[in-house]
Amino acid sequence: MTEPRILQVRRLDTVLEAWDWPWARENAGLVADHWARRVAEQPRLFDGEVLLMRGMEEDGDTFRARYFAVRYSAF
Repeated sequence: MTEPRILQVRRLDTVLEAWDWPWARENAGLVADHWARRVAEQPRLFDGEVLLMRGMEEDGDTFRARYFAVRYSAF
């Protein structure tokens, strides 16, 4: 893993794309079991969407990134 860096950029170039997250698909049963236990403990949990970054690059003063949406329970 690379060390974190703080970048100063002037422009963001981001895109939200549809993507089938292999980890979530392959672990769907475990995720469902875990989420059921969590909801039993805290019934008010909300399973909304969160965005995960799939790829990024720095290009001079522009930061480019691709995001995809997943359910909070899979995250």
